[in-house]
Amino acid sequence: MRLNLSTYPKDCSVKQYCMNLSHSPPRTFPDSRRCGQSSARPFSDWRKFRECVSGKTGYCCSALFDLRNDKGVYVSVYEVARNVFRVMKSVRRLRHVHQEFRFTRTRNKVVKQHTTMVREAARTSPCLLSLGRDGAHMTKAFLGHYNSLGFKSFVFLDNNSQDGCVSHLIDEAAALECDISIYRCNLSYKVYKYAMKNFLIATVPVGAWAFYADNDEFLVLPDGLSDVGQVIAYLEEKGYDTLQFHLLDMFSAKPLHALPDETGWSSSDLERHYRYFDISALKSNRTNRGAYLQHHGGVRFKHFGVMPSITKATFFKKTGETNLRNSHSFLQTWTSRPRKLADSTLFVKHYKFNSRYAVGLERAVRENSYYDNSRECRAAFECLTKDAFYGLEAEAAVVYQNCEQLRACDFITFSEDFQTYLQRIK
Repeated sequence: MRLNLSTYPKDCSVKQYCMNLSHSPPRTFPDSRRCGQSSARPFSDWRKFRECVSGKTGYCCSALFDLRNDKGVYVSVYEVARNVFRVMKSVRRLRHVHQEFRFTRTRNKVVKQHTTMVREAARTSPCLLSLGRDGAHMTKAFLGHYNSLGFKSFVFLDNNSQDGCVSHLIDEAAALECDISIYRCNLSYKVYKYAMKNFLIATVPVGAWAFYADNDEFLVLPDGLSDVGQVIAYLEEKGYDTLQFHLLDMFSAKPLHALPDETGWSSSDLERHYRYFDISALKSNRTNRGAYLQHHGGVRFKHFGVMPSITKATFFKKTGETNLRNSHSFLQTWTSRPRKLADSTLFVKHYKFNSRYAVGLERAVRENSYYDNSRECRAAFECLTKDAFYGLEAEAAVVYQNCEQLRACDFITFSEDFQTYLQRIK
């Protein structure tokens, strides 16, 4: 049976034409042949299939139905029609990517027009980026921690804070003698959150490394490393431009409503008060041919029944125009190449369950400012409303010790090359 695309009815779509053929009785097909040649050649590779459909190879259209799978068994007409439809769908998706890119650019322009500069400073690699609101209680610990890791340039975008966060940032940066740039934007976080993050990325020079983190995310380097430049050196050596990391939710043994105020605390104070983590309810799947894991759920799934993604990819090298699609992936355009993900992963201590957590939940539920109209925040807010002394400590909670502890739990992944690099620099 052969398919001649030049003779199908004009008032019938290719999809419908292929579906009509799929209802014909199955039959034995001859070996696939090149146009004008008699040499048989199996056709089972998806890339070759795309080339055949696009006309880049010498296969005739009739070869679409003369296919064998990996086991040498001829595929059905329906399977071939299904593959044709998938290729057509992928071509259509390219147009949607272009529309998404234009939509992102439009929102980026709106944010740029409504952003004012509070303080300007030089930007050097590596650069720390952060978007926040009412985070004065974590300012000292946040700046002190990343300054100790080797970040000397900070860029902050304040989104309508009411607790004097900007003045706290300026004072702490002066005490640490680090370069800090501060901007202010009062647009809706729900609508423009990724555009505001893209504004921060646009301020970083091309070729520089940047790390985006919320004010409750504290990066942890592998044991034996004290400077983030050592990690960047490995990424440059291997040609990677993006490093993924996981969020390790830390919590205290006290109820969420009875936590002390963290204003003026250092990062060591946070580590001492928020010592526990729980990954017993973690859901993971391997990606990049099993090189590393992507995690979902964790302690938030165990207590609140939500399944957030706790793997991010915002440790990256800026290469041309760079825009975030979300916190976990970048927006690909016609000119941008796919990002090269590193073969290893790191983690951050996520002090989400701090003294301002309950207050932030109430505001997030009222404004619907987070993913899916703050569905995760709504579930947590209901639990805290029902039980005023609700806590996260359980039998599966573990006290954090070191980075190797998480490697043993398969929470983070180190490749053999990265392990060799760590041993060499130690």
